[in-house]
Amino acid sequence: MRNLSAKILTTAAFLGAALLSPALSADLEWQLNKASFDDSKLGPDGKPALKIEPGGSAILKLSDSTTSGSVSMAVWDDGTKVIKEKGPSGIGPRWGVSSSNGQVIVGGIMYARYLAEGGSLCIIDAKPSEPGSWYSLNYLGARKETNAWQTWKFDFNAQTGLHIDFNGKPVEEKRFDWNTTQLDGMDGIVIYGDETGKPNAQTLYVGDIQYTVGPAMVAKPTPPPPPPPVVPDSDPKATKVYSLKLELQGKHPRLMLTAEELPKLRKFYNSPEGAVYREKIEGYVGASRVSVGDKWLKNPTDSQRQGFWRVPTVALHYLMTGDKESLEATKQHLRDFNAQPHWELGNERDSGMSAANIMVGAALAYDWIFDELEPEFRKEFGEKLLWHARAMYYGGHLKGNPPLHYWQNDPANNHRWHRNAGMTLCILAVYEGREDQQWILQKTVEELHFIQKWLPTDGSCHEGPNYFTFGGNHLTCAFDAADIALGTDLMSAEYFKAAGQFRMGTLLPSMDGIFSFGDGGKGSLGTYNNFLFAGASHNQQADIKDGLLTLQERQPDAFMFGWFSLLWDDPDLKRGDFKKLPTDTLWEDVGFASMRESWEQDVVAASFICGPFGGYDLLKFANGGRDYVNVAHDDPDAGEFLIAKGGVTFVKTDGYSKKKASKNHNTILINGMGQMTRGRPEGTVWSQPSTSKGTEMTQMAYVTSWKTTDKIAAIEGESSGSYLSYSKQGQSRPDLERFRRSFLWVEGDYILVLDDIRSPERVEIDWLVQGDDITPLEESEGRFQFVSEGQTMDMQLFCETELDNSLRDSPADDGGKLLGYRQLMASTSAEQTRYTSVYDPWKKNVSVEFAANGPDKATVTVTGKDFKDVWTWEAAKDNETASTITVERESGDKIGFPFTVDDSSNCIMWKHLEIAAAH
Repeated sequence: MRNLSAKILTTAAFLGAALLSPALSADLEWQLNKASFDDSKLGPDGKPALKIEPGGSAILKLSDSTTSGSVSMAVWDDGTKVIKEKGPSGIGPRWGVSSSNGQVIVGGIMYARYLAEGGSLCIIDAKPSEPGSWYSLNYLGARKETNAWQTWKFDFNAQTGLHIDFNGKPVEEKRFDWNTTQLDGMDGIVIYGDETGKPNAQTLYVGDIQYTVGPAMVAKPTPPPPPPPVVPDSDPKATKVYSLKLELQGKHPRLMLTAEELPKLRKFYNSPEGAVYREKIEGYVGASRVSVGDKWLKNPTDSQRQGFWRVPTVALHYLMTGDKESLEATKQHLRDFNAQPHWELGNERDSGMSAANIMVGAALAYDWIFDELEPEFRKEFGEKLLWHARAMYYGGHLKGNPPLHYWQNDPANNHRWHRNAGMTLCILAVYEGREDQQWILQKTVEELHFIQKWLPTDGSCHEGPNYFTFGGNHLTCAFDAADIALGTDLMSAEYFKAAGQFRMGTLLPSMDGIFSFGDGGKGSLGTYNNFLFAGASHNQQADIKDGLLTLQERQPDAFMFGWFSLLWDDPDLKRGDFKKLPTDTLWEDVGFASMRESWEQDVVAASFICGPFGGYDLLKFANGGRDYVNVAHDDPDAGEFLIAKGGVTFVKTDGYSKKKASKNHNTILINGMGQMTRGRPEGTVWSQPSTSKGTEMTQMAYVTSWKTTDKIAAIEGESSGSYLSYSKQGQSRPDLERFRRSFLWVEGDYILVLDDIRSPERVEIDWLVQGDDITPLEESEGRFQFVSEGQTMDMQLFCETELDNSLRDSPADDGGKLLGYRQLMASTSAEQTRYTSVYDPWKKNVSVEFAANGPDKATVTVTGKDFKDVWTWEAAKDNETASTITVERESGDKIGFPFTVDDSSNCIMWKHLEIAAAH
């Protein structure tokens, strides 16, 4: 090997004759762009290293043609994380060899949402003239945290091909296979600088560059044989044959509406009650007539725009009005879809989110204007819809396509619901009982029944009260279409009966935001609430309908794209009165409760959550947590409470966090760490289920008691199962023995929170609460004030062990951006302690006193301007039963007192016990 460490190198100076190829140039000269040899940085050989600045390059031509040979170099990675968060893409520094066909093979640092935070080391087969080809990468590994030289060797053996060594070890074939590249040899050395365009872009140093040049290559890349087609020529024979309803056989429309229903639907469309939907449709139909283009082939957001929003809008507009311009636009959209051989490109070809949403729009438009289509095109497009239904099932549900199969592992994943909507509508649009249609319809119906079986019966969503709208419309499209066309009874699932109440219970009193948990964003309502009309209509819930219409009147953008609501809002169901709905409700599956004074707009309301990742129905499906399920959007927030008045939230949570950690929430930390599942530390972009094959996920967090009266609502949760022992990277803690939080809502007077925390050894406990701003009032008495949007709420905090209170900027984020909250951290060191905090949203000048009566009993006295309440607090005897808590009102209005929560009458044996006992 020869060493290169000068700006211009000649063959006479550095190459022996035996190494020269006949095609080798007489002189070798570096082509340097924003690059130079730097005397201040020496390589491992003690000679000046080559410095490549951001946007620079260094290229050394070794041959006029492709040859064998090898190149080695040492690369200095200074650890700069140019893009620190996971998500944004960026091209970092790269180094390697080139070929005369314009291809290069390089090692490099790359940034992308599917790579590690701060960038990953990759091997890339690219064509520099095509910038997008840099992302055709092979992941090699995580970057080292410390500055270090790393050695790379690219060895083109004339007989066996290219082999790469990294730090003296061969790169495994699963990380890099020369036979999958287009490099048939090498002709030079290439080094490229950081191209992220960031202010902190990394400067690259490369030293100890050595090479040999050998004879012409004999071996050539031999690509593996192509896999069999994902979609076979034919399907198995159906074991159960379904039939369309007799009146729909050979008839259209049949998807989500029928010809018999059209006159009534047109009347509703033109009625005062239907005006809100008519205005949305007609206000959007202009945009819906514009060409669909082809961006959607690789862009799931655009596929929703075209397939789920625009095409159904313009097609339904024609059905309602007979508008010829809308008819022609719908036909053109179908022609544009038909002209594309695929409806999604990339790894999930024809089985991803893009294909799913295009399938929805294509199937609905085909069905709704069926009689207006030319017979030849109608037949051709019908066959295309059938093929795409099969492609979705084979490539997606049967995992025929190669990427991560995150959505096939559980029934609650909304990405699965998108795909099911596309598949269902496509096969039902064309089904006439042909033998080649029977199997895919059978599998589709089986899939829908599978989803129905595992829907949470309480209408909740473990991913959050915003996220549940993202899949709800798609789920309803599939279920509603199957019920209408086949006579199934999918919409009778308890989920649809309960989902409307879940939506209402998660709303702030003003209805301009939500009590968020999981990936709820910054309290957004979402835009897809339309499907809730279907549940209200199916179950004839007049009061829920009134609540949804009221929400729509106050927040029109929460019900976008009027075609959904026009089909699902039953005009025969008259508005009830949403103010008759329950004000205090618990959703058992996720351990979420909300309570409010009334359904007026300017009242006080609160929420509390204490449940495991995924919710109990999903964990039951997963054998108590033994099997993998997708909990990416769940937060480590067990025990969190929120308090609001009207549209102002005083006690706040994080948004769609990019670093999911308990320090973003109103809960506790133990030795600086929050809640986690076994083998999965907190602080990641996506939460993950336990790596254990046990059922401990069901024990992460659960409600031990729930009791309500007209005056008091009490909920208590245990979440010590989320505080697992940990010892890594200088941090450690034991398994927490208890974190019991009792949340006591005394309507019109105050909110009291009691915390019982126990550990087998002394630990550091950080008690957290946060809001827009928190200011001290009397710190010596634990008095603070929340300030938000010009309104205030006082609180007082007491702990039976010595506290160190501090106010700090909260780390809570939304999409990686800090939310700017202030956080109160009340820290103590103890094996066992109890916190008591009281909140005064009703301005009753409340104060709290705590008196211990041994380690398991205490008296808590809350005094306000017109009352004095004495609470007797006795610790639970174990972690599965409730504390015994009784309150007597010594002075003031005694209506609603005494009130008692105890194990014998109020402890609810949650589903986690059923799951654990079953296994």
